Amino acid sequence: MPIFIYKSEKIFYETYGSGPLLILHHGFGSNKSSWIKYNWINSLIKDFKILIFDALGHGSSNKPHISSKYTIEERAKLSINLAKNLGYKKFGFLGFSLGGRVGFELAENYSNYLKFLVIGGMHHKPPSININIYKRNIRILKSRKGNFVKKGNLHRPSNDPLALAASYEAMLMWNGISNDTIMFDFPVLMFCGEKDKYYNDVRLFTKEKKIKFISIPKANHFGSLQSSDEAFVSIDNFMLENKLEE
Repeated sequence: MPIFIYKSEKIFYETYGSGPLLILHHGFGSNKSSWIKYNWINSLIKDFKILIFDALGHGSSNKPHISSKYTIEERAKLSINLAKNLGYKKFGFLGFSLGGRVGFELAENYSNYLKFLVIGGMHHKPPSININIYKRNIRILKSRKGNFVKKGNLHRPSNDPLALAASYEAMLMWNGISNDTIMFDFPVLMFCGEKDKYYNDVRLFTKEKKIKFISIPKANHFGSLQSSDEAFVSIDNFMLENKLEE
């Protein structure tokens, strides 16, 4: 498995196919294999060079216990440097949950790198609006308990609770993006499960910004990653329509 060194940290990644670059960024506590598990790659491999990777603190990548390593800004810069490492100046980006926040950061401060953006299961607001929940989760992780503290299996290495706690701390440093000032000068699509706690915020944002939105019936937050065939085809078609050859 290829390894990319970013600021002295090892990032494990994989690529599939050829053509314009499409970066897939997984959610918090997950890893790159989620895109394979839920079959996001097979239908795209003939049209894109797909990059999946274990975000810092996840999967096989390094897991430092320093919160400054995990800021959303640093995660966005890592995505850009992964693209440059493969020789690409622009790319399409699909981010789910935590990856969605990275997508928003790219859109606001690094839009010149984006061909198109797809965000699943995440709103644009700062995590600090739920600061009490974050602080509770940080305490749980530091006590080495909770749902994210699991042993490894065939699909992923063990999580490091202290690394995940540091990642949570870093998320609280992110200010989100401004609904008033953000300008999307590239194609954007967002999707969200109707039972996701973020659904109303995502739906309202897409309506205000006139962004294409796909609502996934009966799906909760993680369920939207396992999108229905109809929803996935719509997301797939959006990316294919906007891939733009190099």
